[in-house]
Amino acid sequence: MLALESEVLALYRGCKNPLEQIKIIAQCTEKKQAEIINILASYGIQTPPQKTRKSGASVHHETALKLYNSGLYDKEIAQTLNVGRSTVYRWRAKNKLISNFKRRKK
Repeated sequence: MLALESEVLALYRGCKNPLEQIKIIAQCTEKKQAEIINILASYGIQTPPQKTRKSGASVHHETALKLYNSGLYDKEIAQTLNVGRSTVYRWRAKNKLISNFKRRKK
């Protein structure tokens, strides 16, 4: 067992937050998190799956613009494109477009 491996095992065992501990060990040893996970796995230690960030939904600009120009609301555009309303909102904000939503008169 290499010194690095024994350090990794010692630092990991008994930790309260395994994912956070892997990050800390990686920073301390100047190794990538994947390398730390591989070291732990080589000694039969299972680590919790890492949280992966979703790539994020994207809006096809031309299609969204056609729907926007036809007067659809963000919610309707989102349903048509099968994305979230916030995705359409961010697309609209990025392109400096105002909402098609009209408030009711009281």
